[in-house]
Amino acid sequence: MNKFKFSILIGACAIMATACEDKLDEEQKGVISYENFYQTDDDAQNALNGMYDVFSKAMTNANNVGIQNAMFFTFNLCGDDMYAAGEFYGDNDFMSQLNEFRYASDHECLTNAYKAFYNIIYAANLVINNVGKEGAEMTDVKKRCIAEARVVRAYCHMMLASVWFDPPKIEKVLTGSEEILNSDHTELLTWCGDECMAVVDDLDERNGSSDKDGTVKVTKGFAQFVAGKSYMFAGEFEKSKSALKPLVESPNYALVPSDRIGETFKAKGDGNEEQIMATNISVNMAVGVWNGMIQRSVWMYSNIMNWRLDHLAGAPEEITNGWGGLGLREDWTTDFINNDGEDSPRRKAWMKSVDEVFYEMSYGAGDLKDGKPMTRAEKEVDPNRGIKKCIYGYTFYWEYKRQFLNEETYPGQAFPVRNTLLARLGEAYLLYAEACARTNDEAEGQKYLEAIQKRAGSKTVGLNGKSLLDAVKEEKRFELFAEGCRWPDMVRWSEQDGDASIFDRIKDNGKMVPTMYDAFFDANGSVTIPKEEGGDPKESKHRFYIEESHPNTGEVGFTNPTKYKYFPIPFSETQVNPKIKQHEGWTTAETTEE
Repeated sequence: MNKFKFSILIGACAIMATACEDKLDEEQKGVISYENFYQTDDDAQNALNGMYDVFSKAMTNANNVGIQNAMFFTFNLCGDDMYAAGEFYGDNDFMSQLNEFRYASDHECLTNAYKAFYNIIYAANLVINNVGKEGAEMTDVKKRCIAEARVVRAYCHMMLASVWFDPPKIEKVLTGSEEILNSDHTELLTWCGDECMAVVDDLDERNGSSDKDGTVKVTKGFAQFVAGKSYMFAGEFEKSKSALKPLVESPNYALVPSDRIGETFKAKGDGNEEQIMATNISVNMAVGVWNGMIQRSVWMYSNIMNWRLDHLAGAPEEITNGWGGLGLREDWTTDFINNDGEDSPRRKAWMKSVDEVFYEMSYGAGDLKDGKPMTRAEKEVDPNRGIKKCIYGYTFYWEYKRQFLNEETYPGQAFPVRNTLLARLGEAYLLYAEACARTNDEAEGQKYLEAIQKRAGSKTVGLNGKSLLDAVKEEKRFELFAEGCRWPDMVRWSEQDGDASIFDRIKDNGKMVPTMYDAFFDANGSVTIPKEEGGDPKESKHRFYIEESHPNTGEVGFTNPTKYKYFPIPFSETQVNPKIKQHEGWTTAETTEE
């Protein structure tokens, strides 16, 4: 079968030119010509709105692909804190391929995330190149529109460089005749920071910490965040500290207090004081559920990632059903609790113990017996709670931080109504603390580290016998869990600090995966038949236990750092742009079809 080859980076421009080639001589009616657009402030703002439309859709539902949330999986599943779980081994295998380091260069999430970033870059370049074209009259509105687009373009390049190492830098709308080459990793990241700092004065400030609108557009705060993070990844630590300092000191942002720590990742926290930038779902009936609204939601995220309620005998009423795709590693939860303590507000907001799931969370009417609240002892023998069918990839603590709740689901639909958070002050504090640690500003850095620890309600406050740098690294492991930070940081620290040991926890990914059972039920989910009636005796009350399985006997785990430290350039791109160099350890022909 012949395959149509097309460059991801050239994108829609060449597609449109090809599709319309036979109509170029026809005069179009009722439209503004390309030459006459981008002239006024309204034109500039409309072009920018178009970029934000592409941005929000690409960041939440990359390329409108069915069940994936390519951005979440790409940046989270390769770390050392979670399992790619599900109903059984092989369920949604695109997740396990990432988690176990057995993906190929045509992996669907990697390809779709890569493509989505360049779709955004293309949309940003339309604004930058046309609103700011040579000879155009500049106004404050146009300067702001160009500045917002440049920051979005820098953000996308930064994210690409953090996991793809040397992706091409694209500064203009491509026509198809340009050479597309790898960039220099450090130079690209430095350019990202410089781009943001060059336009920061043309951007609006967030108008105080209660300004919700200021969290769904590019502001000075987001530009400073992107610059600081870009410089950090480039190893430009003084520049990183300088870019981040006005952000962490700004009165326009604040950490939410301990008793609200979980809301930042739920719909009720959209636009709160800690959020710096999020893509806006735009709940608007005029747009239509299936004609724009759903494309801005984290489509199918709740289906894949939420707890598998159909494997339970009964379920907490606040949780919407899912496929159980994200399990927490027991070594990570143990380290978290050793650091925070069992009762820290952060622990309770980030994860739930099985006891909390089955005995403390509300089951509505299921919490009543004969009209009275059930006691703990009654709940422990209640056949309408517990695990009736085993849960693959789960341990004694279940991820709660990014769970979607019933209250967040659009009425009558299966998708959640929540903005997609891209940047928050908690991460900015820890980036700044790390920059301080790397520039010998210990007291300043420790102040921001401790602000995060105290807000978490952690029993570990201060350095706990570690250097400031090591303490910040450890804190980031817990505070930024499931926010797309851990894997890029692991790769960066291995490079900047020569720390290959950071990969020790993932070298066996996929070789041993837990499955959770409830001794109250048999493997088929029925209360066990007594032995005298030909069955195995059930236990008298719920007891949750784990058995380790060996799901994959092939080559899995982080066994080849040269190959897997950075993601491969997508197979489709190397086929149409032969001058792009594939990363070491990969061949341009290596795909899942082999």
